[in-house]
Amino acid sequence: MAQVEQEWWLADDLVSEEDRDLVSLVVHSLNFDISKARAFAVAVLEEVDDNEAAVQVNELLGTLE
Repeated sequence: MAQVEQEWWLADDLVSEEDRDLVSLVVHSLNFDISKARAFAVAVLEEVDDNEAAVQVNELLGTLE
């Protein structure tokens, strides 16, 4: 995993063992497929009705290789 040199990282908000287990379960379910993981991130934002963030994340992730 790449080291991120930031003081604030959203993934750090997932602190419980259950949160980490859920992330692991999703990653395994998606077969470690990066494109599917990106699509999942957008889908989660849509599911919680954070459509503005979903659009922004979709646009950003769509620019990555």
